[in-house]
Amino acid sequence: MKLPLWVKAIVLAGVLFLLWGLKQAYDGGLRAEGAAAERALWVERDRQDAEAGARETFRRLARQKENDDAQAAQLARLDADLRESRRVAGGLRHDLQRFVAAAATRRGGDPAPSGGSSIQPGADALDVLAHLFSRADDAAGELAEYADRLRIAGARCEADYNALMGAAR
Repeated sequence: MKLPLWVKAIVLAGVLFLLWGLKQAYDGGLRAEGAAAERALWVERDRQDAEAGARETFRRLARQKENDDAQAAQLARLDADLRESRRVAGGLRHDLQRFVAAAATRRGGDPAPSGGSSIQPGADALDVLAHLFSRADDAAGELAEYADRLRIAGARCEADYNALMGAAR
């Protein structure tokens, strides 16, 4: 049986239409798979970036902890040095008071004021110098302690800055 030409044309058009629809569905699937793969790639990149950021944060925190420990050790050494210098200064003041008292006794005058905290009227030059020495020593000790604490704090600040900027260099 022979089919008319117009039936063959309709069947061929239907087959072509069916093939075209299958190709569109296949291409759409590929596009969807490609989009899904691209999304997965971006998700993986975001995860890697987050991990890198977390590692950097932990590195910075570890460096700051090291800086904390170093500063605490420096402050502990400073406090020990301050205690020792105050002990030595107290001994020197005691020796100076004994010297002033002995000098006053040899001169036949009154010994130095007790505690060296004030100068009495009529005190001689040695008393005045001893008192000024004590006050100057106290002021120098306070300034040295302040300067040392500022130096330690500045070093800590610099170390923290370097820890933060270490990855950027």
